[in-house]
Amino acid sequence: MDNKLAVLLDRTLDPDYGIIRYIKELPLMPEEPDIFITVAEFQDPFIVSPRGEDRKFRMDRQSAGASLDRESSIWSAIGEGIERFGGAVYDPDSITWAASKDLQADNFVHPNDFILFSKDQYDNPNIKYTRHNPNIPIGWTTAKRLSDQKKVYFPASLAFFAYEYKDKSEYLTDSYSTGLACGPTKEWAACSGLYEVIERDAYSLHWAAKQSPKKIEIEQAIDCADPELKKLLIDVKRKGIELFLCDITNDIGVPTIMAISKIPNKPGIALGASSNLCIKTALKKAIVESFHTFNWCLITESKDEKIKKEEILMFLDHVRYYMENEEQEQFADFFWKTTERSELLDGLSSTSPLSTLDHAQQLEILVSKLEKLGHHSYLIDITPNDIANLGLHVTKAVVPSLQPMWCGYGRVPLDRRRFEQFLKYKGKDLNIAINEEIHPFP
Repeated sequence: MDNKLAVLLDRTLDPDYGIIRYIKELPLMPEEPDIFITVAEFQDPFIVSPRGEDRKFRMDRQSAGASLDRESSIWSAIGEGIERFGGAVYDPDSITWAASKDLQADNFVHPNDFILFSKDQYDNPNIKYTRHNPNIPIGWTTAKRLSDQKKVYFPASLAFFAYEYKDKSEYLTDSYSTGLACGPTKEWAACSGLYEVIERDAYSLHWAAKQSPKKIEIEQAIDCADPELKKLLIDVKRKGIELFLCDITNDIGVPTIMAISKIPNKPGIALGASSNLCIKTALKKAIVESFHTFNWCLITESKDEKIKKEEILMFLDHVRYYMENEEQEQFADFFWKTTERSELLDGLSSTSPLSTLDHAQQLEILVSKLEKLGHHSYLIDITPNDIANLGLHVTKAVVPSLQPMWCGYGRVPLDRRRFEQFLKYKGKDLNIAINEEIHPFP
């Protein structure tokens, strides 16, 4: 085992007092290709403060990671566990309370900058979300604007996914882990978070517009894959698993790949996606993520009653909904019934080197690409002291003006600002309605 991983496990793994309570490698089913999947459980996130005992928040404390080698899958599961642990820890006494009308324009991120809900949605008395009121004080934390490193106030309810709302005026949307990352350096974590934000923007826009992506041929993927990935893809073909590779890169220009695997003779969609300046890295990660979901589809037992659309609350409910409702696939088949060919992998081969850019260089490029389109990016450092003592950083990257991922019935954000930018980029009718069907993203 890698010495750094061994040291990290020695310092974090303990069933009673460790940040990580246990780790376990999942067995694979005969139908699956050879990947490694590790699950972990992290400790209940809690901070000792005068008001800490008043906390009501509870969360699923299991994390998971998948890779083509065992150690990387362990790193991934531990990293996600630490990331989620860190993302849920915040000190209520560190929150600043103010009405946005009392803050200087360049000193805060306005809640209205986020792509959230439409006027009609907010006017609906049944919606549980609240339109921002500039006259009502809300909680703020601090973030750094990545274009100029300026510190600004940032809505606390959109920074911490375990945030407890003091007033319903703060309930702007649900809490998501999008952009949350853990890494050995702040630049590493920031890149990982921004890649996820860009990936989910690309996926959400393609879904919202029912935009068929460009197709990547499996044979071309095999030709440019490293030995590990090539072995996996050949195994996939041998086992008769349907695998669709798609190019969902959008106007931001960061290579983004989606992989969809389907279990032979069984309903269900196993989806994975990844953005990365290195195309081969994005390809590999998207495929591995797809087969991570594929495993979940195989081991999930059918319930006595099918899940109803109105009962969908979590991302795994989305996956289950497609597994239990075969007719639902017709609403997602535009993803794989595509004929336009992608040129993303053209010129690549198995010997093409991976990117040599370090994370600071990647971060600079990502921020520049976003700024050119008018998208400001922010980084919130939420590293708790116990994580910092491990030499790790937990950050949340946020780009308010990008299309958000959504989860659950009746939670589709119908704010059209980013959506219409995408329609214009694709040369489509700007009056197209946003697709409100349940999506299959896990």
